[in-house]
Formats: sequence, C-alpha cells, structure tokens
Amino acid sequence: MSLKRKTDLMPNFFGKSIPRYSTILMDPKVAAFAREKLSLIYRSLGARGKKKIGKLTEETIRLAMAHSEPVYERHARSMLESAKLVDRIDDSLKGRSREIFSQVNQHLPDGKVLDNGCGDGNVGALLQRWDPHSRSVYLTDVYRHENISGLENAGLRFSHIRQGGILPFDKGYFDGMLLAAVLHHSDNPSKVLMEASRVLKKGGRLVVIESVHGIQPGHLKSKREQKLAASYTALSKEQQRRASIFFDHLYNRIFHYSEDPAGKVNLPHNLSTPKDWSKFFEKHGFREIKVEHNGFDHLPAIEYHTLHVLEKG
Repeated sequence: MSLKRKTDLMPNFFGKSIPRYSTILMDPKVAAFAREKLSLIYRSLGARGKKKIGKLTEETIRLAMAHSEPVYERHARSMLESAKLVDRIDDSLKGRSREIFSQVNQHLPDGKVLDNGCGDGNVGALLQRWDPHSRSVYLTDVYRHENISGLENAGLRFSHIRQGGILPFDKGYFDGMLLAAVLHHSDNPSKVLMEASRVLKKGGRLVVIESVHGIQPGHLKSKREQKLAASYTALSKEQQRRASIFFDHLYNRIFHYSEDPAGKVNLPHNLSTPKDWSKFFEKHGFREIKVEHNGFDHLPAIEYHTLHVLEKG
C-alpha cells in the first residue's frame, strides 16, 4: 500500500483532492467542528475534567497543523498513551463489532457469506455464531490481524488477499457478502465491486457500510441523532468531506496505531455521498433495496455512516 504524504493536488479514486490536515483545519468552521467532536471523543474514552479534555483537544489540533503525517501520528499516539486512554480505544473496537453485527445480520442471507475486509474478524465470528447450522462465514482482508489465528482455530476460514487483488473463490460461490467500511479504504473501489459481483450468485445479497458526506438535517429520525449530527449538517458538502478525512485518519492511524508501515490502514480517502454511492453500485450491476442512515453510530470514530442493502442483478 502507498504511504506517500497526501497533498492538496493528489486526487482520490473519484478525482477529489486530498488536502493536508493542516489545510483542513485552516477552515474555521471545520476546525470548530473538529474541536467539538475531539472533546466528545476524549470524554468517551475516559478523560475527565474540562481542562484535561481541552488540553488533549488543542494538542491534537496543534500536532496536526505542525507536523507531517508520520510525525503527527507518532506524537498523537504518544499523547494518548501518556493520558492512559489506549485501553479504552481497544475496548471500543469490540463494541464496534457488536454494533456492526446488529446492523447487518438481518440483511445477510443463510448459506455462504463472505466478510470481505474483516479486520479483526469479530463481526464474522458473531455472524457465524448467530446461525451456525445455516450460515458458513468466510473472512478475507489485505492484512492478517493478530486475532485471526484464534478464529481459524474456532473453524472460520481466512484468506489473505492483496490490495485490489482477486478473491480466491469461484464465480457465484457466495450467497452474501459484507463490505463494512471497506470501499473508502480501497485504492480501487470499482475492482472491489467487480470481484464482489463475480463471486456472488445471481440475486446474491451485498451489504455495504460506508462513511459519507453531503448529509442534510432531515436524513436522521431521532432527536438524539439529529443533535449529535447538527454541527456536521451545518457544514457545506465539501467541509463535511474534509472533516471526514481528518477523523478517518485520526481513527485509523492514531487510535489504531502501527509502527510497521505494512500494518497501517490504507487511506486513499475515497469518500462519497450516499446518492453517489448508490449510483456507483448500480453502475456495477447491483440493485439497491434499502438505504439506512446510521449517522455517527460509534465513538471514538466520528464518521457518518450509511448502510446499503444491495442485490446482484
């Protein structure tokens, strides 16, 4: 995977520029949103006291403004370790697996199901445990998480694939597939969907969760969700995209930190709007059955998520 420093001129897969984090935070409205949500995140991770939370928030902003990507990541991670927040980050990842399972389980069929981009594999394990007699869950990812060996010992099958590579399965092998926050991390989302289409049966079910921007206030139903997203929906479409880039990096490169370049999460920032994702899925031969707005459904990740239920045509 490429670890080159993103510049204001380097486009993502959809042709959008990827601004430096310092550029993102030069926008006063985006910076205000970042400060608000950083404070919320650090509180959720167990930081106590207005002064301490404020210090963590401002230091994160300062590091992002002052340093290159690798230096920012290293110093910000060290700050979290000194503040003793890292263990809470690990706990939150386990909670995220349960959240994703509850969101997708009802939409995935019996039979053979692939969790493509499985991460630690815990979502796939929950999907298998839910219906062990009617569902066979397979796992794939571009890196092998330390948790995978234990899941293999428990009977789940894992395949290590290359970024943008071919899935090691025959045409029409699967009844269902999950892509949970995978496409915006893929160098070529089109190739991922073409491979999904190849290995799914005709009429097979694809469930996608994606980080999105271009959100309006009316997309969320509950007052609690609307309140949490209020400062996000007040931003312009481009400001939302840039804020999402900042927090996508924070969550994947600092909260889930790796010194090893090969262990760093790929960040091409291929973010899109719900409407444009829908068009993209249709272009690749999938019929969209349902779209759900999950909003900011997980702390410490401040990313707005939609869930797309699709059927292979």
